[in-house]
Amino acid sequence: MKYKLKDIAEYAKVSVSTVCRVINNKDIVKPETRERVLDAIEALDYKMDNIFTSSKAMANYTIGIFLRENDYKKTFEIKYGIEKVTETIAFKKQVESSGGRTKFFEMDDIKPVNLPETLKNEKINGIIIFGAGDNDKDILLKLKDIGMPFIVTNGISDFVKDNRMSFVEYDDFTGISNILKYFKENRRTNLAMINGPDQMWVCQERRDAFYHFIKVYKISETPLFYYTGEFDFKTGQDGVLGLKSRGLLENVNGIICGSDIIAIGAIRELIRLGIDIPGKVSVFGYDDTPICEYFNPPISSIKRDLKNYSTYIVERLYDLIRTKNKLNIQIYIKTYPVFRKST
Repeated sequence: MKYKLKDIAEYAKVSVSTVCRVINNKDIVKPETRERVLDAIEALDYKMDNIFTSSKAMANYTIGIFLRENDYKKTFEIKYGIEKVTETIAFKKQVESSGGRTKFFEMDDIKPVNLPETLKNEKINGIIIFGAGDNDKDILLKLKDIGMPFIVTNGISDFVKDNRMSFVEYDDFTGISNILKYFKENRRTNLAMINGPDQMWVCQERRDAFYHFIKVYKISETPLFYYTGEFDFKTGQDGVLGLKSRGLLENVNGIICGSDIIAIGAIRELIRLGIDIPGKVSVFGYDDTPICEYFNPPISSIKRDLKNYSTYIVERLYDLIRTKNKLNIQIYIKTYPVFRKST
């Protein structure tokens, strides 16, 4: 029997429009609703592209993780997400599971021409790409060309959206907007930003949001100071020293950092120079990593719940794999500020 969308809707007890949203991913659907629809698609063997991957195979996928050296702190959370999702699939489908396998690849070592053979040899079923940038476009195009299911995260660009590549990304525009709104309300209008590498899309997103909202909130036409470096303590330190060397340290009263690690470096240098935090200068980090709460002073930051986020990414990648890459997933996850004693 050939089933139609209305049959999927009746089976999942949702509307036909909800089924279409899940298939086309044009709107965010509640996770439990999405799961019911996808289970219905599989149960009725709806022919999106021949046949779906078996439940047993789903519970034992090998997932490739493309990332850079400074992103290796994320590997524990990603592995947790993969294990959690595969074990849930195994429990629901009553099949054995290896707990999900992972294979890590450093982006800078990947050669697009060798990708098809490499992924075949490693038996990769799908890929999560962390922290892509302008130098990685050929890798993404090659993955799309060979039909490999993949999701881009922790930095996207118009290139990703225009080429209809799937992504799950934090809403960095809203995150930066919340910081700048807070700064303006508290009369902190001489602002600087110390960011990560400008070639990375995640840094470009935060930079563009920073320049955009200082104008929207009528703070200034341009920031007092903008500095880029690596995601490390030294970048924060060097950014503050850059303010000092330009004679801007007396004027600045708010600093936005592209990560919590950068914020720690900036705060350490400000304290060394005898600058009161937050009396003279407020400092905001990004990611709300656990160290923020225990640093002195505790660091205000933009919350990005990586553990739950990683599970969500893996679930969406599995949606791509089991629907034979027919979905186009483009989802933004909300961010929100956590205020502590650095502001």
